[in-house]
Amino acid sequence: IEEMKNHLQNECCLKPLECKFKEFGCDDILFVFNFQEHLQLKISQHLNLLLNLIKKQKDEIGLLNKQIEHLLNEKQQWNEKEKEIKKSEIHFQQESLKYHADFEFLKKDFNQKEKQIQKQLQIKDNEINTLKQDIELKDKQIIDKNKSIQQIQTDNEIIKKDLNDKEKQLSSNYDKIIKELKESYQNDQKEIEQQKQSIH
Repeated sequence: IEEMKNHLQNECCLKPLECKFKEFGCDDILFVFNFQEHLQLKISQHLNLLLNLIKKQKDEIGLLNKQIEHLLNEKQQWNEKEKEIKKSEIHFQQESLKYHADFEFLKKDFNQKEKQIQKQLQIKDNEINTLKQDIELKDKQIIDKNKSIQQIQTDNEIIKKDLNDKEKQLSSNYDKIIKELKESYQNDQKEIEQQKQSIH
């Protein structure tokens, strides 16, 4: 029994074998007695199997290179869009700084005018106190000064309203620009996702 087992495993000429080119597509069933003969007779077929495998691998490599090239192009396009977004952000920051500077200038100008008005009012009050001897002249001066004060107050209200309107406009422009940037970024993301899905 032991000799029979050894014979079947190692010495029997009818022991089935696999072709060395099985992994390349040769599925012939061989035995010990015709193994070498098969290799010699089928050498042309085996070479064709190897050539077909090489061609298939070249085609796969070519396809992968095209996919890589496409992905690199998409990456370049994304980098360009990212540069445009950063450029828009820088422009927005510059515009914001400009609006802020204008607001600060108007605020400073308003404070200066307010101080000038207060100084003028004080001067006028002093003038009124020095002209008490002439009652008629004093009444006339008081009427004129009251009109001047009313005009100054009206000017102050106009300036305050103008400042409030410009502040609202700045806030509205800021919200609009942020919204447009977000929508542009979301649209770019959707296009990239669709392109990736079409590639897969």
